[in-house]
Amino acid sequence: MKENLIILSGSPRGGDLTWKSMIKNLKSPLNADLAVSYGDKFHVSEYLSSHIDYDWIFTEPINWREYLEQHYSEKLMKFFIKGVENGLAGIDGLKGSGAIVFSLIDLVYRDHYQTINKYENVIYTRFDQFYFMELNYNLENKIYIPEGEDYFGINDRFIIIPNKAYKDFFSICTYIENIYSKKDYEFLNTNSVLNEHIKFLSEKFEIVRTKRNMVTVATSEDETRWRKPEYKLFFKKDLMIKYPGEFMSTMKNLIQLSYSPKSYIYNIPSLLQYFYLNLRIKLGQIKKRISI
Repeated sequence: MKENLIILSGSPRGGDLTWKSMIKNLKSPLNADLAVSYGDKFHVSEYLSSHIDYDWIFTEPINWREYLEQHYSEKLMKFFIKGVENGLAGIDGLKGSGAIVFSLIDLVYRDHYQTINKYENVIYTRFDQFYFMELNYNLENKIYIPEGEDYFGINDRFIIIPNKAYKDFFSICTYIENIYSKKDYEFLNTNSVLNEHIKFLSEKFEIVRTKRNMVTVATSEDETRWRKPEYKLFFKKDLMIKYPGEFMSTMKNLIQLSYSPKSYIYNIPSLLQYFYLNLRIKLGQIKKRISI
């Protein structure tokens, strides 16, 4: 059995600088193979293509209902639509991304389970994650999820799954249809649903929340369904930080945890940006107290 497989799933956002950070700080240290799963309306760069072991391009439906109806009942579609106000829908032209996020998880395993099952661990993540340093923990047959901005649940941007948990994790649509849709819930968004699924998995598998070593980024050309990035990432061309809290948390971890000297040298511009933003926050707090 091979050891590690990274699956980049969704829209190929982030660009070469982001993917170079993934190769440097994730793929190479883990000696992992790389699979990419994305719709046929996109393309990936020559740089990323040169590092791909599995190119899982699929025909992307105009409405993801088309995909879900092939495998699930109308009950699942109605569930997604119930969360439209908080961005869970993602079908029938309704705002949100929940149906898309969970369909992508379902699709990649349904179509490629024979390949995926050859590996001891799968790192299931998105294209737009910029990695500042290597993972500083060993993979020990557990489910690993970084701490971060979870928004009423657990974010869907990065998860490491051991082989024994593949079927349970990738069957999230089955879980929603048969179990979660029958429960009482006050609030529905993508993260809250994923959180309930992780709780369900924790009955069988150990879940570990790890220190964050990556942030979500965007280029000026990237489309986004939600938040527009506000802060440019220092000395990274046109890369923007999508969630500043992720950046601050990651830089704090770099400072507090033991990494190689090369990690600090490589990230000097970002560390300076961290101190700059931290100073702005503190000055803003002082100004607020003075004005009261």
